[in-house]
Amino acid sequence: MKSEERHQLLTNDLGVVTTRTVGVLERHIGTVIGGIALLALLAGGIFWWTRTNDSEAATGWTLLDSAQNLEEFGDVVDKFKGKPPGQWAELFVAETNLKTALPLMFTNREIALVDLKSAREGFESLLQQNGVAPTIRERALWGYAICLEAASDGNTSKAVEAYEKLVQEFPESIFK
Repeated sequence: MKSEERHQLLTNDLGVVTTRTVGVLERHIGTVIGGIALLALLAGGIFWWTRTNDSEAATGWTLLDSAQNLEEFGDVVDKFKGKPPGQWAELFVAETNLKTALPLMFTNREIALVDLKSAREGFESLLQQNGVAPTIRERALWGYAICLEAASDGNTSKAVEAYEKLVQEFPESIFK
């Protein structure tokens, strides 16, 4: 086959494909434009949503960083419940309540038990949330077990279960 004939065949095939494509586009131009508009709208929505979430997360981290007392950390917990800044604030509040309670167990058991209850509730809340960072979960399990042990009145079976769960979930834990 000569070069000229091959070129003629390619031109004919290209012409046929182009004619068919133009015909399909003419019949479905509304659908094509609608699809493109839908994709543009979806892309804009995703962009807006990610920018809003980034802004909200930045606000949460800023508030967490500037918190000076338990009330301010509690505000971060309330505003960002279930999100990383709120989870870290909740862990801080629970650990602070635990640190306050333990020395009081020897001097004022009633107040210590109130603080232990608050700490235990904070740790339990973190353990029940989905998407908690492993570091937070590990520390919450540790704090929860300590709360159960400190308030046990001699029956440490629940505390032992909590410690075993910690070791089961985090075999290389520093708390092991």
